[in-house]
Amino acid sequence: MEGTLYIILDSRSLFKYEDTEESQSNGQNNLLVSGECVLNSVFQFTRLYNLSTGQKKKLNIYLCDSKGENLLFDGFISGLTKELQFEIMPKMLKEISERISLGEMKMSPTISKCLCKINSTRKKFGYNRSEKDRIILFDASNKDEYISQYVSLLNCGFASQKLDVVIDVVSVTRNPSSLLNNLVDICNGLNLKYSQIADSLAESNIEINKEDHYWLDQGLTPFLIFHLLPSIQAREEIFISINKTKQTGLAVCFCHHQKIEIGYVCSSCLSIFCSRFKAPICSTCGARLKRIPIQQKTLSNLNIEDGKNIY
Repeated sequence: MEGTLYIILDSRSLFKYEDTEESQSNGQNNLLVSGECVLNSVFQFTRLYNLSTGQKKKLNIYLCDSKGENLLFDGFISGLTKELQFEIMPKMLKEISERISLGEMKMSPTISKCLCKINSTRKKFGYNRSEKDRIILFDASNKDEYISQYVSLLNCGFASQKLDVVIDVVSVTRNPSSLLNNLVDICNGLNLKYSQIADSLAESNIEINKEDHYWLDQGLTPFLIFHLLPSIQAREEIFISINKTKQTGLAVCFCHHQKIEIGYVCSSCLSIFCSRFKAPICSTCGARLKRIPIQQKTLSNLNIEDGKNIY
């Protein structure tokens, strides 16, 4: 048995909420596809993913909301029957939709749970890293989300890098959070933005109405198959241009969880703090902070050739 495929679904990509200011601020008005399309595309992709090799593969599907996560499926992909897809799963989602609420998705705790399961499974059964575990995140965020989870998302990225687990992100909104770029860059994943398909349809003079997602719904499954079905080794040769996302250079302070351009960095744990942080002790590691300006040196004292006396 090869590694397990973990799929994390943003609840906003499946359910439609009332048209309120809160729903608009959470990216509901920027969705490119319907919730039914997202769910069907996930099932179709996982079935083809299972057939890509002759070995049985396991699947875990989590639904993430503002309160936590809900486990939708845990078993072999061969157990994804049509009865489960069209009868059982819609009933489960209907029951879940009645008790979830809007707000920032608890994405980092859900990713952490998947990484913990991967680590415990490898220790229990002795899986090696050649049997790849993968995490695919279906995101429906807006550009200003996940700032409060910045530190935990980076920790998830470094943990996945240590476990050699690739995290891929599929965004189904027009302006997804740019913080996900940093997560994907750390673990060598792909940050796929479905808005590129909408832009290409617009260039082809195909009208796209907010209520009519026909053309976009039809393209989601081929989009997932083309980008996510190739193995981790094959994608390095196929997707040379998009394998590395553009560095955003976005920094978020650890004290107020706000985007900053200039700040202070702890020399022990590399935590970032803004100018409003006045405490003499790092809130992350407890090291004492000294606000000492960088020593200024004239160019005549620098030996650039051998790199000495630069710092």
